[in-house]
Amino acid sequence: LFSITPAQVGLSLKVTDRAKRKISQNVAALIGSLGQKAMNTKKDKNLLAIGASATTDLGTANNPMTIGLVSAASSNITGNTTEPGVDMPMYAVMKSFHMADIYDQLTVGLITYPTPAGLSEQTFRNGFRGSIFNVETFIDDNITVDSAADAIAIAFGRDAIVHVEAGSPTAYTARDNSYGGGADAMYLYDEYANGMR
Repeated sequence: LFSITPAQVGLSLKVTDRAKRKISQNVAALIGSLGQKAMNTKKDKNLLAIGASATTDLGTANNPMTIGLVSAASSNITGNTTEPGVDMPMYAVMKSFHMADIYDQLTVGLITYPTPAGLSEQTFRNGFRGSIFNVETFIDDNITVDSAADAIAIAFGRDAIVHVEAGSPTAYTARDNSYGGGADAMYLYDEYANGMR
């Protein structure tokens, strides 16, 4: 059993009556959805930060992602002596350029040699998506790139990282006649919690 601390993300936005008269209906319709998208991005980045705090690092700075690193991560998860991840789904979350490195490894010989039907040919045509060494891969470009132009990909067993939604996002509006000749204020909130076992 372990405990995690809930967090809240919120957004407030004021749209003046003057602005409402000047913007198109298409722009006005996007205001709420863009606010929700911004809050979802914040929640995603916080979840990625939990994964980036893991205790085992594979690979080194300024070197590409390799299929071998994904294999090593899979072995570390299933072979962990204190908390083995045997018989549980495993996941890897990477930036697009990590996946491009893997794509390059799978298609390296395609320019020089004839390409028979199979994984390399499919990857060359469609890009790579799917599992590597029983690790399901996902792209998330919210992963932070550090000052050395590196980014940390995350591999974990299903039970390692916990994300809890505390309820549905809430929204309400209020009138503020003292702001800019009158404005509608929109408030969006969401509560969640992240943790690592």
